[in-house]
Amino acid sequence: MSELIVNSEKIIQQIINDNTNYINVNGAAGCGKTTVMIKKIENEVNTNTNKNILILTLVSSVTNEIKKRTSDRLQINIKKQGNSNHYIGEYNNNNISIANFDAFIHCQLDNNNLLNEIEATQFNQKKIIYNKYSKSINKFFLKNKKEADIVIIDEYQDFNTYDVDSLVNILKNNRNCKLWIFGDKLQSIFLENKKNITYASEIFNRNLNFNKYYLTNCYRCPLSHINFVNFVTKDWINYYQLKLLETEIKEN
Repeated sequence: MSELIVNSEKIIQQIINDNTNYINVNGAAGCGKTTVMIKKIENEVNTNTNKNILILTLVSSVTNEIKKRTSDRLQINIKKQGNSNHYIGEYNNNNISIANFDAFIHCQLDNNNLLNEIEATQFNQKKIIYNKYSKSINKFFLKNKKEADIVIIDEYQDFNTYDVDSLVNILKNNRNCKLWIFGDKLQSIFLENKKNITYASEIFNRNLNFNKYYLTNCYRCPLSHINFVNFVTKDWINYYQLKLLETEIKEN
């Protein structure tokens, strides 16, 4: 086994064993972020009981992928809740819930008796209302009305300011709730504003004290591709103080 792989496995194990409240895992596509996330969930539910874990995604296709991979890993049935984009499974008396962000917002408004503020079909208004009241809310709810002990965000860089502000406001009111975020700053779909603040990453980081980890070993691309990516993104890598990618694929 090469030193490169040993170092990668060491970092992954540190992420899995980290018990602090706020964890930020950054890595490019192919670096195994989702695999690490699911392994961390597995470690959590094998170590603890009576915990409620809420995993947030932006789109249903990703929700379905995480549901399948978590279900396969833990050998449990994660069931769709009614007609919503919420899924819940149980393992070792822990609830594992997966939801896309639209469904999550609707659920939070419902559990805080705020749905009467807006028309049910006006989803953009739902986000605005949730953000408006988020400073006075101190709980995240699963679809089964249980309170989340851990919130996990997949591809956090794609969440906009309304999304992140509301989450941070609630976390400030509930210091016992953990937040684990997984993503890649360099894949952000938002441009920087005039203050050079990347929306999701910097709003999270300046409000919460994260333990930060960088996955740099790509299991998908050969060295020639990795060298090209490092060359094209080198200015941003330096700006964000990230690390250069390396490859686990051995070329002939």
